[in-house]
Amino acid sequence: MAKKKLVNAETDRNVDEFIADVSPKYRQADSKVLIKMMEEITGFPPKIWGVSIVGFGKYPYQRKMVMNTNGLTSAFHLVKVG
Repeated sequence: MAKKKLVNAETDRNVDEFIADVSPKYRQADSKVLIKMMEEITGFPPKIWGVSIVGFGKYPYQRKMVMNTNGLTSAFHLVKVG
């Protein structure tokens, strides 16, 4: 049986470019502060997961029908407005 592709998987998207595309501008500033805090707390660099999740760290787990996948250790979801 074919593996199911996860929607919220880790991507290679650039975090800074993603944040620069967020509006209004105060959300960009808030996101930068939150990223710095989360990076210091978790010890992991930020990565974009799925479409709009900024994640820090990952752990392996196994799901029904999807083997050897990764979950987020810590994250926040950033909704782009505008």
